[in-house]
Amino acid sequence: MSVILYINGYKIDLYSSEVIAQTKQVNTIADLNTRQTNYTDTFKVPKTANNVKAFEYMAMTGNTTLLPYKKNECSLYSHSGECFVYKGWAHIKDDGENYEIDIQDGIVDIFKAMENDSLSVLDLSDLIHQKTIENIKETWQGDLPYLYILADYNGNTGLTNTSPENLTPEVNIDYLVPSVNVKWLWDKISEKYNFNYTGAVFNTFNFKQLYMTFPKGQTVTGENDHVLFLANGADLVTLPGKSTAYWYAQFDFPGINELASTINDIHMQVEEAATYRIKITGYIYGYRDTNYSIEQQNKFYLGKNFENSIANYAPEFFLIADDVPNGQIEFDIQQTFTLEQLETVCVVTTRNTAGIGGYFAKTSDSYINITLYRVDPNTVDFSEAFTDFSVKDFLKEVLYRFGLTMYKSKYADASGKYTYDFLTLEQMLRQAETVDWSNKFNRKIKETHAYGNFAQQNWFRYNYNDKEATNNDGAINIDNVYLNDTADAIKSKIYSPEREKVQYIDKQTNVYKLWDKEIVDNPAEGEEPVKYKALDKRYYFMRAVQEINDINLISNQLSLTDTADSYYRESFYKLSFKDIIQDYYSPIASIINRAIIVDCEMWLTELDTANFDFKKLYYIEQLSNYFIVNKINSFVPGKMTKVELIRVVYSTPLDLDQYGLVIVGALSLGDNQYQVTFQVNNYTVEEDTYLLFEASDDGFSWEDTNNPTQLLQGGTVVIDLTGYPQYYIRITDSANIYSNVFSL
Repeated sequence: MSVILYINGYKIDLYSSEVIAQTKQVNTIADLNTRQTNYTDTFKVPKTANNVKAFEYMAMTGNTTLLPYKKNECSLYSHSGECFVYKGWAHIKDDGENYEIDIQDGIVDIFKAMENDSLSVLDLSDLIHQKTIENIKETWQGDLPYLYILADYNGNTGLTNTSPENLTPEVNIDYLVPSVNVKWLWDKISEKYNFNYTGAVFNTFNFKQLYMTFPKGQTVTGENDHVLFLANGADLVTLPGKSTAYWYAQFDFPGINELASTINDIHMQVEEAATYRIKITGYIYGYRDTNYSIEQQNKFYLGKNFENSIANYAPEFFLIADDVPNGQIEFDIQQTFTLEQLETVCVVTTRNTAGIGGYFAKTSDSYINITLYRVDPNTVDFSEAFTDFSVKDFLKEVLYRFGLTMYKSKYADASGKYTYDFLTLEQMLRQAETVDWSNKFNRKIKETHAYGNFAQQNWFRYNYNDKEATNNDGAINIDNVYLNDTADAIKSKIYSPEREKVQYIDKQTNVYKLWDKEIVDNPAEGEEPVKYKALDKRYYFMRAVQEINDINLISNQLSLTDTADSYYRESFYKLSFKDIIQDYYSPIASIINRAIIVDCEMWLTELDTANFDFKKLYYIEQLSNYFIVNKINSFVPGKMTKVELIRVVYSTPLDLDQYGLVIVGALSLGDNQYQVTFQVNNYTVEEDTYLLFEASDDGFSWEDTNNPTQLLQGGTVVIDLTGYPQYYIRITDSANIYSNVFSL
């Protein structure tokens, strides 16, 4: 017996001749769209009394065990004590005379934990808020996990283009949506699934300043209007000592009354400053009081704060309807009005504006029903909106955008958390620690020059509203005429902004479509010429750029206005797949463009396999090159193991004619010290000129590191980056000549 197996704490009886072949892998470069895990071949164990008990009498008559349906924790050891699998997953099946088992471990844990979960299972309570002007402005001032990024979402934007009139832009908040910070969401996933994570990419601008939009168009109001007052069968009365041309709704027993008071059963007094709207139904018959046979059309409006007025009638504060014919009436007014705390309104009817003379009077059977609503801003709840976006898919979207590979720690820390290390392709293929495995090499089985399912064009694709669009897609091209013409390497669930940009706040901006516009042909009087239909399940990634400028903020639905002197507007910087491929996939492009895949036999020990590190590069003298180990196939102790190797090309050769200054390498010396090797090419440096090193955490914003050098013919220099970004460096001079950008 060569191994010891524990499942759910039980030591399992194994056949003495049973071989458990193990395959080790992290993520094959052949498939950028999936993530793999370690596994064993299926093996059999006998139905001994010990095993039957350990497996809860599975397959025995009358058993009710859930063992085949749940995680069965297992660990696999060699007899010499090496741990091959620690707390992996054992899938157990019945095979008649035996049990059949296969084992998985590695990143299977995190993906199994997330299985069938949507982002709504996370604690998103910090994102819940009401969509008001005040709350939108707060996101621009405070350290909140969400941000209102000004952009054209294809809704009613307001008066955002004011050139050349030089007016202050006016933004309609009714058609804005919030965006959640991706790093904040990533941290919530880490908390939910109880793991730590590491990776230099998580400290970069490109990650920390990435946002994902609320996925559907949501206006300010409509769903949350609160019925504050309801009175059916209100009578119409005139007021003593006042004009008899004006009649006031008087109610006896309101069905709903959450007002501060109803003064004289006519004046509705509100408790709080807010936005309100009203609905009037009923039956009205008006006539000219000097000639009872002549009908008089009616007008309804609200009077304000008239309860103690000495005026002859309540002046018009808010028009409900004009030119109202006699008979049944129904006015459900969506237009809103604002009232301050303890202000009052009353419903007034009189003759229509263009009346025919005389006063308005009413018949005894006229009545109205009144419903007064407090218009509460819609509550933005990401938990409800995120029910259709899986946690697993979100994790993959982040991996796609930064070219990341996950490495799980073998053992948990003292708190029980495993650590996942996320490395970029640059770190894996150009900066990794190297190990000499020449003494383990036995023979080369075969060599191939085309890898996996790659084609001549390998597309990274966004989702689009226009299914024929491709404007933000990108491709890795491979110069190999024997491959298929094209293939999709990655298909994102994230939507791309529209192909055509528009003018917004006097600048070109992307359109992130969350509403559809429908033009109304020959709109009726009072009808809006454009209708906006909210879209759903439209997730967009974007960045935010702060602008220091004055803007006006309005809400047509809340009848509110305000101003701001700074705000954030959209940016799609470095988010097209063309940019993503250039920034994060160039190392793999150089490998697959000159692919050499070697299947070989190697002599691996139990210690080699149990503690194998996929993060390292392996040098094979017999093959005269460095390789990544893509897969260890079916390791069995004491036998030769088939290993799949991929040749590493450290970098794409630089076009030296493109640069006068070229950084060719940088070695970390610890304590923020780097030994940088550079060369000067086709470039004359003026005497007494200093070359300057600049650093950046995003490849976009640069700062001088105060490490000047007069090594004007190239060579090696040590620079100190204490207090400066340590992700990218470049060299420049006073004439603004720049070197290539080098990733540390």
